[in-house]
Amino acid sequence: MLKIGLTGPTGSGKSTVTALMRQWGGVEILDADAIAHEVMESDACKAALAAAFSPTVLTPAGALNRRALGARVFADAQARDRLDGIMRQCGYKLSGVLNGIDMKRYDPANDDH
Repeated sequence: MLKIGLTGPTGSGKSTVTALMRQWGGVEILDADAIAHEVMESDACKAALAAAFSPTVLTPAGALNRRALGARVFADAQARDRLDGIMRQCGYKLSGVLNGIDMKRYDPANDDH
């Protein structure tokens, strides 16, 4: 199976290309952004984010307020580093990201690409 890594900066069209690939069918997509969102919504991660950045990064209902978090981290390199550290603590590592995904689909020994 052909494996494609789709990367690029914000606004470069990754979501558009991914949507087209889904329309074509027969394409399996691992969306790292969606997985990161799931990790960030864990109770432990939300608590760590609120402690590090302010309770205002959570909505009154306890959901992550991405806009408030973004306002705190995107303009501050140290805050981004802190966010990265929190994400690592929350399990955003390759082994955690791929938890539950059938890795038998990919066997490097049989990779002909």
